[in-house]
Amino acid sequence: MSAGKEALKSDDPAVIKNARGKIKVPITIAFKKLEGLLAKKDDRFDHDQISELEITKYHKKLKDNYELFESLHQRYCFMRPVFDNEAKELEEQETDFEYFDETEQKYDNLIKLYAEYTDDLNKYKDEKKRLQSWNLKLLR
Repeated sequence: MSAGKEALKSDDPAVIKNARGKIKVPITIAFKKLEGLLAKKDDRFDHDQISELEITKYHKKLKDNYELFESLHQRYCFMRPVFDNEAKELEEQETDFEYFDETEQKYDNLIKLYAEYTDDLNKYKDEKKRLQSWNLKLLR
């Protein structure tokens, strides 16, 4: 079992927060890798140059790690100490929200781009099959 999943069982906010920070590293790597792989040329995906296998691999890693990040964040927010000072408490809540929101926005944008890519890939494959079928008919 991963350290992040173990931290979900912890009652220690420091352990949970530390695991949340560590799981953000592979998320950031997957973000950067997918952004590069899914970059469009002339507003289109270049399916002949894109590795479908690599995209699928990084999409799965991103999804799995993001789900763990989300669970760790929720657990941390539930377990973290509450400050008696209202201003300090609001500041801490805002910091937690911003930390999560930044990652959530990037994740949502990449998931939308991945969905756009898969739709476009299916159309590309269908068109390629249609053209191959048409070429075979011409050769007969």
